[in-house]
Amino acid sequence: MTEPTFAERCRALREDLGLSRPKFAALIGCSPHAVKKWELAGKIPFRPYRDAFERIERQHQKGHRP
Repeated sequence: MTEPTFAERCRALREDLGLSRPKFAALIGCSPHAVKKWELAGKIPFRPYRDAFERIERQHQKGHRP
């Protein structure tokens, strides 16, 4: 089985958290348009946003809400 793409991980995390793109973007500190590009166009975020995403993803995997 292949690893999920960043786009798949991003959308899955946002939906698991029950957040709209604007609310998820605010949590990460970027624009909603950036989140849309990550999810739909397969773009990879700049390092600070990727770090924020991965921190939120780790918290979620441990059962914590960001």
